[in-house]
Amino acid sequence: MRAPAPPVLLLAAALASAVIAAAPVFGDPAGDLLSVGKKAFAGGQYQLAADSFQRVRDDYPESAGAPESAYLFAVALFYQERWAPCLAAFNLLGIRYPRSSLLPRASYWTGAANVKLGNWQPALDTLTAFLSDPAAAGSPALRSSAVRYRAAALEGLGRDPEAAAVYRRLLEAAPAGPDAAELTYRLAGTELRAGRYASARDLYGRILLSPSPAPGGSTFVRDAVFFTAECEMALENFAEAERRYRTVLAVYPDSPWVEGSTMRLAEISRRQDRPAALQQVEDFLARFPNGNWRGRAFRLRADILSSRNRLAEAAADYQRAAAALPDGAERQAAWYALGRTELSLGRPADAVEPLHTAAAGPDAGMAEDASYRWARLLADLGRVPEAVEALKSFLQRFHDSARSEEAGRLLGTLQDRQGNGPAARTSWDWLARSFPRSASLPEYLYRRGSAWLSGDAWASALDDFQRVTHDYPGTTWSARSLYSIGYVYARRGEYPRALPFFQALSRDPAAGGEGPRGALAAAICLFDMGRFDQALAAFRALRPPLPAGASAGTVALYIGRSLYRLGRLSEAGPALSDAAAALAAEGSPLGADALYWRGWAFIRLQKPAEAFSSFLAVAESYPADPRRQEALFRAGVSKGLQADDITAILLFDQVISAAAPSSATPSSATPSGAATPGAGTPDTGTSASDPGIVEQAMYEKSLSLARLGRGDESLAALEALARAFPGSRLAAQAFYSRAENAFSAKDYAGARSSFDRVAAGFPASPLAVSAAYWSAESALRGGDAAGALAGFWSCLVPAGASSAPGVAGTLLSASIDGFSAALQQSADVSAAREYAARVRAAPAISPEVTAGVLLAAARVLLPHSADEAEQVVHEVTAAAPPEPYAGEASLLLGTLAVSRQDWGRALEILGSLEASRADDVGAQAALEKGRALENSGRTAEAVDQYLNVGYRFPDFAERAAEGMFNAARLARARGEADRALKIEQALRASFPSRHWLQELPAAADSPGSP
Repeated sequence: MRAPAPPVLLLAAALASAVIAAAPVFGDPAGDLLSVGKKAFAGGQYQLAADSFQRVRDDYPESAGAPESAYLFAVALFYQERWAPCLAAFNLLGIRYPRSSLLPRASYWTGAANVKLGNWQPALDTLTAFLSDPAAAGSPALRSSAVRYRAAALEGLGRDPEAAAVYRRLLEAAPAGPDAAELTYRLAGTELRAGRYASARDLYGRILLSPSPAPGGSTFVRDAVFFTAECEMALENFAEAERRYRTVLAVYPDSPWVEGSTMRLAEISRRQDRPAALQQVEDFLARFPNGNWRGRAFRLRADILSSRNRLAEAAADYQRAAAALPDGAERQAAWYALGRTELSLGRPADAVEPLHTAAAGPDAGMAEDASYRWARLLADLGRVPEAVEALKSFLQRFHDSARSEEAGRLLGTLQDRQGNGPAARTSWDWLARSFPRSASLPEYLYRRGSAWLSGDAWASALDDFQRVTHDYPGTTWSARSLYSIGYVYARRGEYPRALPFFQALSRDPAAGGEGPRGALAAAICLFDMGRFDQALAAFRALRPPLPAGASAGTVALYIGRSLYRLGRLSEAGPALSDAAAALAAEGSPLGADALYWRGWAFIRLQKPAEAFSSFLAVAESYPADPRRQEALFRAGVSKGLQADDITAILLFDQVISAAAPSSATPSSATPSGAATPGAGTPDTGTSASDPGIVEQAMYEKSLSLARLGRGDESLAALEALARAFPGSRLAAQAFYSRAENAFSAKDYAGARSSFDRVAAGFPASPLAVSAAYWSAESALRGGDAAGALAGFWSCLVPAGASSAPGVAGTLLSASIDGFSAALQQSADVSAAREYAARVRAAPAISPEVTAGVLLAAARVLLPHSADEAEQVVHEVTAAAPPEPYAGEASLLLGTLAVSRQDWGRALEILGSLEASRADDVGAQAALEKGRALENSGRTAEAVDQYLNVGYRFPDFAERAAEGMFNAARLARARGEADRALKIEQALRASFPSRHWLQELPAAADSPGSP
């Protein structure tokens, strides 16, 4: 226990006598007051003296005695123990009379007053200055007292060795002097606080053996009895300590240490395991319920109760002790004991705060233990973030602790649990570097390597794993490192490099439980390498016990998947059925994988009924599986394959209306904890979040409705698909198919509507341009020439950048032909002129389109205005259009010559085209030449010319058939019946499906061209 220092004894009044004796006598009022004050001071009447001195100072500040009065006023306040006013008075003295010769002495009194107030540092500074001032040399009494006061200030500042040196020096100078008892008492206190209990006891003993204590010495004797007992207590001389404490109680009932002595007697009883100890403590608390020692009493009672296994009562008293004790080691010990007691009571949550508080206390050993226990407790309670911070704090504060390695291991483990790879790596790295000779070094290297993996630092991870396998073969960590090396290579897709490590692990007799894990990983690796036959054999060779996270069901799943990949579908189906049953019994979500792939196996085996049951089981048995919607869709498709479109529609509706699961846990064919990342992950199909499944379901629903003959509902389903998925490829395809079917059925209005829906609703679709063309063609076939013209025109000349791109290639030629046919069908001269004007004004139009539109207009203009038509044709030829439009322009000029009966020019132009071309233009020119010959009366030449079409242009069957028909017709008209009959027989033989055959009977007696 730290012995408190009693107040420094007051100095004799003689300390001020030098000033008083030397004071002159004045005959004025100030002098009279000063004289009165000195007489009162000398008589010990300090208040009267202070009043007189104050009047001189305040009423006569200019008098000769004012500085001395101010000084003596402050000294009188000191003797009245009015320390703060004393300091203020000396401060005023220095301000008013800065040149006073009394100021050196004033610094002594200022230092002494600060000692009395416990202002240790100001006291030390002032007294040191006083003793260093040569002016203080003439005051030996003040200097001696200042030395003792300065030593007291050093004590107050905790600088006991310096204070003790002063006390020893003073005692050596005057071992029997009047201040010997106080000096000895103070020296003993420094020894007691330093823990030198035997030396302190001897010094206190000197005071007790002093024959005639000086005035005030009885106080030192009284207190020395108690502190002698304290020394004996510390030296575990309990009998002597008890005798001294009882002496205090018997001889000094007014001692301030009565309470402490009573408490110490109870502690001695506890130390000696006396049954009465508990009663003594309770008697103490009853006698001193609010005493200074009650905190220690609560702590003592708690210790006794704890030793008697009355832990709940002990915990309550430790709580009371912690609340009553002042900050320091004893309070820290109470918190620490409370924490440990709560743990013994099985109340770990209640132990957290006491241990935390104890960890911050001044006793380093106790703080270290409490800090570690607190961190472990947080970890045990699952308060991982707090435990991590507590362990980091522990390692920072107690880096040299014997528990540093243990704390570091726990810290790394918790950081691994948090998934904080960089932090865990730092911890394992520190352990590996700080404890290179630790038996746990292979674990630290392995875990550091694992932490590197979390940051994808493959090379660093491999370095650590390979070091473990090389330096620590045959250990658990070596086996784990073998697996991890394979893991790294597999994650990088380097399965051939990974496989040997897994196989080595599977064959290692020292691998223990890691061996089956390696065998499973090797099998999965073979699967991912595409070596399905070997993978199948490896999976079938696996035997229990299987590694953690794997099961018979997962192995069966891989067997089924391997058979599936090998194309052994008839075996894969039953194997996957077995896997699904096993996984369902295990409660594994991987059962969904087995059912899913079983469904695909049966689809490929063209067994839609079995496929339907598998896919439906995925949706019903594993509602959280991310493929649930896809499974419902596949079940619907399977029903469609069975011609059960009604059930298929119900399933498609579930897919369309079902919301994606909000917290689905994706299943995987890779067994958790056993498979290698990147190894063995099968094709998982489309997840529930993929809108493509809903799109396909809406499409298939429309097809099912169509197959059921519910056309309006099918169309409505397609419209819903288009709204839900703007630009949908499937919707565009469906509408296009509907249009094609309508076109084939000659429902040209329906076809046109559906083609328009594709062109307008799906402008980005590859079908949009084709749909625009066939819409125009449908209008043409349906007799809407104006609509067809507008449609073909939009194909040839798109309206703007937002429209579908213009047609090209074959479709461009077909669109020009369609435009020409529509314009001819309309026979609308004004329309012909309008479109001719529009094509001339269209910007950046292709030469093909310009030539085609103008020639189409010219053909319509020809019967009404040959000159206008000829002008248009010359416009085309002047632009030098590409073929076949250049040839068509020449052909039209020949036709113009025929219409004008300019037979020579007509035969020249048409003959030239016939002779120079082998395309359709040449074939048309040959026909037109025949007509020109016939119409000009040269019928014999005309028959030969018509026959020549088939000989010269056999690839153009329609033209050839028409030529043979006209030859037969004209021969019969000329009376050449036999020749006509031969030509007709040749026509029937060469072109049996041509419509010209139907014209023969009707044409037998009808001359002229058709």
